[in-house]
Amino acid sequence: MTAEKSVLVPLDPDETFALLTEPERLRRWQAVTARVELRAGGQYRWTISPGHTASGTITEVEPAGGSCSLGLGRVRRPATGASTVTITLEPAEGGPACAWSTAPHA
Repeated sequence: MTAEKSVLVPLDPDETFALLTEPERLRRWQAVTARVELRAGGQYRWTISPGHTASGTITEVEPAGGSCSLGLGRVRRPATGASTVTITLEPAEGGPACAWSTAPHA
């Protein structure tokens, strides 16, 4: 089953991209600990809370002209198993629209 969610972020696109990709910023709002190698083939690991971790390999990073795509590849989470997560940012009035899509890993 694929799940999708989209929200409007009241920041500029570069700031929003940084919130999703820079460990220091991730630790401010999303994760207790974060490690991110921001490149295709790079590893990431976010500990959301003790015992709740998302980790995997980044499949693509495409920041460009106010929009971007961040493919997190195979995300391993103990509670839900493996899935593929794609995050996209698209220009919108009031700030970028951040769309998060997750699907079972084939």
